[in-house]
Amino acid sequence: MKKLADIEDGNPDIFRRRDYLPKLNDVCAKTAAIIGAQESEVVVVANATHGVNNILTEIDYDPGDVIVTCE
Repeated sequence: MKKLADIEDGNPDIFRRRDYLPKLNDVCAKTAAIIGAQESEVVVVANATHGVNNILTEIDYDPGDVIVTCE
């Protein structure tokens, strides 16, 4: 990870315009292969809280649904 950060720091404009998206797509493809999903079903988010929030806000809840949590 440090190496990737060094590459971005070295020339952030080129990294963002040219290198970032192919690297992100590669991560999605490799992750999809590991978990048995389609590439289009894999999304990389900033952190776990962001991911859980995205999932929970997209569920259509019906009256009477129960949400179970733990601490």
